[in-house]
Amino acid sequence: MIGWLGILFLLILICLRVPIGVAMIVSGVTGFMVISGVEPGFALLGSVPYETFINTSYAVVALFVLMGNFAFKSGISDDLFMAVRKWMGSLKGGLALATVAACGGFVVLVVFIFQVAVLPWPAPSPWAWWPCLK
Repeated sequence: MIGWLGILFLLILICLRVPIGVAMIVSGVTGFMVISGVEPGFALLGSVPYETFINTSYAVVALFVLMGNFAFKSGISDDLFMAVRKWMGSLKGGLALATVAACGGFVVLVVFIFQVAVLPWPAPSPWAWWPCLK
């Protein structure tokens, strides 16, 4: 019953135009305070944000968004999508195929940049794994 009341409280906060993240925090902490008490609820508010943001694994998300912005601003994502769309656009479901293929092309681009930037120099040729293409 407390869970349903928490969801209802969350939906009311969202309808009152409270930002979704704030509404989720308020309803979650309020539900925790109802179950465990006020003191553990405030202790949760003091420890969980610090423990969450001290984790450096979340930096990957921000860097991934930054990489997407670089790709968008440079126009490489539009060029890649348009190239694949011209190639697959006439097929049935061509837009969906073009979207998936453009994402795959972006993955190949990112992996190649990773290879050039991270692996020791001289970097091996990207075609070294396919002997017939040497």
